[in-house]
Amino acid sequence: TTEIYTLSLHDALPIWRWRDDGLNGAAELVRLGRPALIQTFDLRSFYYRADAAAVLKQPFMDKLVEEAKLTRAGRSRAADSIRALQAAIDDPLSSILLDRFSAWRDVAIQDGLLRSGGHVPLPIGCSSARILANVLLAPLDREIERAVRPWYFGRYVDDYLLVSDGEERVDVELLLKNVPGLTNSAANDSADSGGLLGRTSLELADGKERDFYLTGTSGSETLSQMRATFDRLSSERRLLPS
Repeated sequence: TTEIYTLSLHDALPIWRWRDDGLNGAAELVRLGRPALIQTFDLRSFYYRADAAAVLKQPFMDKLVEEAKLTRAGRSRAADSIRALQAAIDDPLSSILLDRFSAWRDVAIQDGLLRSGGHVPLPIGCSSARILANVLLAPLDREIERAVRPWYFGRYVDDYLLVSDGEERVDVELLLKNVPGLTNSAANDSADSGGLLGRTSLELADGKERDFYLTGTSGSETLSQMRATFDRLSSERRLLPS
């Protein structure tokens, strides 16, 4: 099962499902008497390492649509997605948005907040940036589905949760190196000029990768503790002032 969520300004509840459904999947494995492994990880400063300019290039969109058609979920949404993506490329407002992102980048570099990397990063807090972040991470989603075939995979922008049937952990560092189109990917043939994802690079955030091995009664107890912790954090977040 694969679930990808982005933040809705009108309905915040569904964003927690990417995590809760993963815990439910792990609980099902434990109930069946099989070991389960939950891996969570974040990407380091992804918004600032993403290259928004890549999204509006036809080769990237063509590849994204091509790969989406290979998945069952992608085929069910392909027609609407293709129309939306093509409209985004053709819409002059997209070029204006990219120009605004570039202007923000230049000011941030001048003020010492960003380092120059020859790319157009995503400004945190911008609604359109969230959408572009999800689009740019689609190749990593496909690589996880292709190379790992997890019991469950969920993502909320650059936060990931993998559930594996067994105790063999996924080498996430190696996984990131094999994503086609990245400037820091072993699968990219044109690192100097940027790959299919422009000058986007993906790196693990330090200290954010965690593994949870679950089996038997102790595994069920660990899952209950994880649910309680996540529920507490979710409640605290919903109480934050808007």
